[in-house]
Amino acid sequence: MAYQDGNFTNAIQDGPARIFYPFINAATKDNVTKGTVRNYVVVPSSYTPAAALSTDPADNTQYLLNESELSVEGGLGRFSRTYCKVPTDQVDYSSIVINKPQFPAASSSVSYSLYNNYYIPTPQTTSNVWSQTVASNVYLNVAGGTFTVTYGSNTTASLNYNDSNATIAAAINGLASMVANAITVSVTNDISNTRSPQITVTRATGVNTLSAMTMAFSLTPDQNVYTPGPNTTFSQYYPMRNNALVISTDHGRTNSSYVGIVDTFSLPLLLLSGNANVINANAFTVRNNTLTGSFYALTGYRYVQRSYTPGTDRVLTKQIDKFYLPTVTAGITTAADIPVPNVAINDTQLLDLITGSATGFQNYDAEPVTGWPSDLSPVYRQRLIQINVDDL
Repeated sequence: MAYQDGNFTNAIQDGPARIFYPFINAATKDNVTKGTVRNYVVVPSSYTPAAALSTDPADNTQYLLNESELSVEGGLGRFSRTYCKVPTDQVDYSSIVINKPQFPAASSSVSYSLYNNYYIPTPQTTSNVWSQTVASNVYLNVAGGTFTVTYGSNTTASLNYNDSNATIAAAINGLASMVANAITVSVTNDISNTRSPQITVTRATGVNTLSAMTMAFSLTPDQNVYTPGPNTTFSQYYPMRNNALVISTDHGRTNSSYVGIVDTFSLPLLLLSGNANVINANAFTVRNNTLTGSFYALTGYRYVQRSYTPGTDRVLTKQIDKFYLPTVTAGITTAADIPVPNVAINDTQLLDLITGSATGFQNYDAEPVTGWPSDLSPVYRQRLIQINVDDL
């Protein structure tokens, strides 16, 4: 026998080793995590416990989990040593019923909630959860087209959207109705301004009113025209795209994304609702724009992360057992190095998880760290309960 010295002053293995697989009958059917039990005989006075982190004599990937107490019978001592590999993650799937809390409403008179700067239009019922504002440039580009100016019964020839101030003023001042009313105008043409496309006509000479002046736009892309109302001395006209262009360095959205332009109040849907198409790597063309003025400071866009309905629901779960052996597991020197997981067991934590961009399985709960397979073992087990956020 390999360990025999004839006098039992050195521990002698008593019989063959017993091999075991601790998870072979578990849900994981793990046949890689292997353990070994060895029984020994020794003269009691020569018994020496194995050092911590000792390895199996025949397999240095197995570490000492437990050594039994020495029992003495007939003058000889007997004990056993149990070795095992540090288990890999053990995963088991199931499902649980959880309560999905309501988002708090801003007030009794407001139907939306701004939760951690996420926008929830109808927090007490099924609603879309919008992301936080994604910083970007929002353009109301007028890229081409023409317009005409009418005063009284006379209308100018078609003018280009980017004609000079002098060209447009000359066309207006040349109208017979303008001459008959003894007034002239000056013009500031800012239709091509990407942020606030507008044109302003101001009375330069004369005393008669400009209130009868109107404009008709045929611009590209399509547009709404916002007119605050002609004035006796000046009129402003706002040719406005139906489709706003949102540019971001890296928006990361897809063709099916649902986005909304936001203003300084950071409320999507105030300006826009509708589907969006990504037209290149860095741009959205946002449709169904209800924006009718240029006086908003556009700050970026939001996108719909998920649809959420408060109430009880059954969700898919994943139980994960993680194992750590200090000084052997990378990054773990003592049990204090075992990471403390973030969980979502209370309403606030769960709503934080829902509003975030998390998908798939995320931590829901965690059990206290314990020794594995018993408190006497140097291996620690951490059990996490994860829920599939996509089920929420």
